Amino acid sequence: FFLLFSSSFFLNTMTSKITNPSHQAHANRSNLLRKRQEQMNEELNKQQMALEDAASMRKGISSKFSSATETPKQTPSTSSSSTSKQYGLVTLEQMQQQTRENEEQRRRDIVALEKAKKSAKKRKKIQQKASLSFDMDEEEGLDELSPKKSKSTSSPSKEKSSRIGKNPEVDTSYLPDKEREAYLKKRKDQLLKEWIEEQEELKKEKAIIGFSYWDGSDHMRKAKVMKGDTIATFIKKALKTLRRDHQEVRNVSVEEIIFVRDTVMMPQHLTFYDLILHQANNKGQLFFDFDGPKLKKDDPRSSKICLRSWYERHKHIFPASCWETFDPTKHQVQL
Repeated sequence: FFLLFSSSFFLNTMTSKITNPSHQAHANRSNLLRKRQEQMNEELNKQQMALEDAASMRKGISSKFSSATETPKQTPSTSSSSTSKQYGLVTLEQMQQQTRENEEQRRRDIVALEKAKKSAKKRKKIQQKASLSFDMDEEEGLDELSPKKSKSTSSPSKEKSSRIGKNPEVDTSYLPDKEREAYLKKRKDQLLKEWIEEQEELKKEKAIIGFSYWDGSDHMRKAKVMKGDTIATFIKKALKTLRRDHQEVRNVSVEEIIFVRDTVMMPQHLTFYDLILHQANNKGQLFFDFDGPKLKKDDPRSSKICLRSWYERHKHIFPASCWETFDPTKHQVQL
């Protein structure tokens, strides 16, 4: 009786489990979750294999640069911990979290690889620059290794050239160079000083200028001046020679005299040096073309001295009617 009762009880319970719809739904859900878990495990395994293949390729490429570019390997503890999380019954949220962590780790690996490549490129550029600094003699290299010996044997210019490391055969004129600029400035100042000294010597040179005192007739005279003297100085010396023979100029001042060169009334503040330096001319003919102390083709009638009062009375009569005032723009003078 007991056996019959137990067997009937067992059959009832089994049939109730089979026929109970809640137990059947639970079994279906378990099978569905199991299948999803298996699919996700397969996808994770595929991703892991792809990451391992990419890491091996990166390792092969980075080994050509240097050991610093090698991709860090996973330790057994980390690899086992990452793979252990991929097995067992887990929820969908846990699987998504694990997937995000794997993607983040992959991005970190890629960033680390890019940084390693950049650092390798920088080191390569530095090595190229060092190789392009133009090899010096081996003896100089040995001297640099022993500074005491180099200080005692090498000259300052040699130490300076070894420190700079320039190739003298390369044109570097287009590059900024403090030493070259300092040399050019010094040379420019030296040339300017020499030019000024030459001009001062030119101003001290003597010049003999013939002229005529014009009062309606010619009275030929000569006056000796320096090329640095002004027209007013020349008139003052000319008056000294005229006062002995012409009473009308004995008490006149320099401002009451007019100096005419060719047909141009010259201002008294100009110097002969100014006119010579700027090549002042009248219709293409230089006012003062000196050959040593004397003028070339010197004609005393080309230089005239007359009283300003006489000019005011006779400026409508030839030759005073042809005289014109000096104009720097017209006579090509840039003062």
